Amino acid sequence: MMDRRILRMIAQFNLTLQDESIESYFQIPYATFNLRQLTPTTFHFTIHQETIPKLAVDLPSDLRVYIGGFLYENKVAVFELSFPSDYPFKPTKWSVVDQYHTDKCEKVVHYQNHRYDISWSPAITLEKDILNMIDAYFYV
Repeated sequence: MMDRRILRMIAQFNLTLQDESIESYFQIPYATFNLRQLTPTTFHFTIHQETIPKLAVDLPSDLRVYIGGFLYENKVAVFELSFPSDYPFKPTKWSVVDQYHTDKCEKVVHYQNHRYDISWSPAITLEKDILNMIDAYFYV
């Protein structure tokens, strides 16, 4: 019964995306996202972000651009999304699988799970859950 609900939710999420990528659908230009199903109730959610670190030295703009061209950072974080047996009446649980910055990812997962422990609603769909996780990753 629960597996059918989750499969229906995944189908609805894919229908909502309409063959767009997650980053295109949510209009996030500076990262790529991948949601991969491992079991009927477990997913891996990967965030891949390329950034240019800020230089600590104040340099002329043309020199900053030239140096910045060599300083790309690739940040990859892999999270696990698990659905409890009494879903949607209990919240999903997020955990860290693999991460670039350990402390940041642990804080993000703690924030996301704590947010749902305080205020969970069965109306939170997979789409909203993923958007909440993206929000937590970039703003915590």
